[in-house]
Amino acid sequence: MKKTVLLILTNVLSVIGLFALMEVGVRVIMPEIGPIGTEKTLINDDAFNGRGGLAKNAEGTSNGALVQTDERRVIAYSRPFDSSLNSVLFLGDSVTMGLGVQSDSTFAGLLSGSMDSLNVLNTALIGYNGTDYKAVVDSFLSVKSPLEYDWQNVEQVVVFWCLNDIYKDVPPSTIPGGMTRKFGAGILPFIRRHFRLYQVLKNAFFDRSRSYYEHDAFYYAPFGQYYQHAILMLEKIQKICNEQGVGLQVVLLPYEYQLRTHLPADSLNIPQELFKKDLQARNIPVTDAFSFMRSMGDSKELYLYGDGIHFSNAGHRVFAEWVRREVL
Repeated sequence: MKKTVLLILTNVLSVIGLFALMEVGVRVIMPEIGPIGTEKTLINDDAFNGRGGLAKNAEGTSNGALVQTDERRVIAYSRPFDSSLNSVLFLGDSVTMGLGVQSDSTFAGLLSGSMDSLNVLNTALIGYNGTDYKAVVDSFLSVKSPLEYDWQNVEQVVVFWCLNDIYKDVPPSTIPGGMTRKFGAGILPFIRRHFRLYQVLKNAFFDRSRSYYEHDAFYYAPFGQYYQHAILMLEKIQKICNEQGVGLQVVLLPYEYQLRTHLPADSLNIPQELFKKDLQARNIPVTDAFSFMRSMGDSKELYLYGDGIHFSNAGHRVFAEWVRREVL
């Protein structure tokens, strides 16, 4: 009996030791892989008219990168806010927030540091969608619910629209990996934050970039409730901007899977083309980053490791140049 127990214990310790050795190896060989998760210190669940947003004067990490905010509930960059200048208001989700990349190296941070004529007010937060963008614009621009700050110096609103921003009440279990997150809710966040080997194994066995694209593209159906709701939110944002004399621009962002040059471009950009056509029909200014980003070379170099949605340092750099040239 004792020998059996000793044998089992020895095997268990050997397996644990092997995984520990592999984890160390991944961290040494692949330093670009960071932890996954956003600290709750950055989030205020009732920031904008009952909707969540960035907390004031907060600090925390998001996918391993330090994020700080100021009293305006926007991401703080090295270049300080200048009240004598006009501002551009960025609306976006985790892509615009810049998961896994130091704030000054994200496209918003790079633009903030390189433009001496505008302040960049980046309100982006992980999980945001069209409803949240409307709530932020209400708080920043609407005379019906002004914040305690004077926001009349906002001259332009830019919505960086990711395909998954169409979500409103999509069941989490239907999203790729949703069932795993559901049943692993107790342990999975800990694994994602502390074990890089998890990401290597997941990337080896699954093409999450393709899975997310195919899942999210499904919701871009003209008569679908999610699609119609997204259009409605952007129409309401446009109305507020028009009332306040503020410019509006919607920028459509691609997924990594869409940029793979061995795949046909025409068939991969259907969701954005459809959305762009309907926005243009409503006179909502819109531009699509698909063609430019696809021309920038290896798609995987432009995104975080094993991540089909969020830009890497390289992706943020090239996208910042495009935004400066085509949007601002």
